[in-house]
Amino acid sequence: MSRKVFEALAEENHESIDFHYDNSTGLKALVAIHDTSLGIASGGTRVYNYESIEDALADALRLSKAMTYKNAAAGIDLGGGKAVIIGAPEDLTPQLFREYGRRLQMYKGKFSTGEDVGMSEERLKEVEKTTGNIITKDTSYETALGVVRGIEACIERLHGEPSLKEKTIAIRGYGNVGRKLARLLDEEGAKIIAVSDSQGGTVDWDGLNIEGLEKYKKEKSTVSGFQGSISNRKLLGLEVDIFSPCAVGGAINKETVSKLKCDIVAGASNNQLESPKLAKELKERHLLYAPDFVINAGGAIAAYGEIEGLKENEVLEKVSKIRKRMKRVIRNAETENISTVEASYRIAKNTLTKAREGGSSIAVA
Repeated sequence: MSRKVFEALAEENHESIDFHYDNSTGLKALVAIHDTSLGIASGGTRVYNYESIEDALADALRLSKAMTYKNAAAGIDLGGGKAVIIGAPEDLTPQLFREYGRRLQMYKGKFSTGEDVGMSEERLKEVEKTTGNIITKDTSYETALGVVRGIEACIERLHGEPSLKEKTIAIRGYGNVGRKLARLLDEEGAKIIAVSDSQGGTVDWDGLNIEGLEKYKKEKSTVSGFQGSISNRKLLGLEVDIFSPCAVGGAINKETVSKLKCDIVAGASNNQLESPKLAKELKERHLLYAPDFVINAGGAIAAYGEIEGLKENEVLEKVSKIRKRMKRVIRNAETENISTVEASYRIAKNTLTKAREGGSSIAVA
C-alpha cells in the first residue's frame, strides 16, 4: 500500500497526502494537496462510503488535481486540494466532524474546505466549531450559473448565437446544483426533457414543469414518479441537444460513451469522464464536451470571493466570464486539433507555469 501511495503522488505531482484516523470517533479521512503555486489549497470535503481505502485515495488525488486546474482555469489565486471522509454520511456523528475540524488545524490556514457530496451544511457547522478556513457559503447557485454560461458558449459555437430557447436538455443529478441549473435553464427558455436522481428519473418530451418538479422533489425526496419514468442509463442516451451530468462523477465511461446521442455534454459534476482519454473519443464523434473543471468553476469562484471578501456582484461578474473562457477553450481546441480537455489543460498549465516562475498567476481570458 505505501509504495502505491508514493507512486500515485508522483504520477500527478501531488505535494502531499495525509491520512487521519481517530479511534474514539471512528474518523477515517484523507486530505490531498495537489498544488499551491497559485495560493492556499482549496477544495471541498467529500463524505462517501468508499468500498476500499484505495478507492478513497484515488478519488482524493483525482479531485484535488481537478481543483488545481479548476482554479487556474477560472483565473483565481487558489491552489488545489480535496479531502474525503470515509463512511456513510448518515452513520457519522457530530463528534466525528468536530474531530475532523481539529485535524484540519495542522494545515495552519494552508487548506480551505467546504461542502461537497455528503458534507451537508449541518455537518460543516460541526467542523467549523473546531477549526477555521471553512467556506460556509452555499455555492450551488454560482456553480449552476457558471454551467449555464459554459453551455451558452457551446451553443454559440454550434448555432451561431448563445440562445438556450427551445434547446432540449437532459439532466442527470438533481441535488442542490442540478435543481438550480434546471431552474436557470428553464428561465432561459430551454426545454428540460428529463431529470434523474439516484432513485430514477422523470421524462416529458414536451418539457418538464420545473416548478412542479421542485415541489414534488421536496415532498417525495426524489424526482422518480413525477411524470414519465426513465432510468439513469436510458436518460444518458436520449436524443437531446445537451446532456448535463450533475451527479457523482464517472457518468461517461467506455461503456456509456457510445450511447450518447446529444450534441453537447456540459454539466456540473466533477470527473465526468472516467478517463481523460474519452475526451478524444467524444471529439471523434463530433460531440462538443465542456470540460467540467472549466464550466463548474462557479463554486470555486464563489469560495474565492468569500475568502477575499468580494461583493456579490463582483463574484457573479467573475462567474459570467466562464462563457468567455469556454469560448477560448473551444477556439484553441479547433485551432490545434485537440480535444477540449487537452486545450483546457494547456491553458491551465500555462497559468501554473507562470506562477511557478514568478510571473502573472491569472489566466488570460
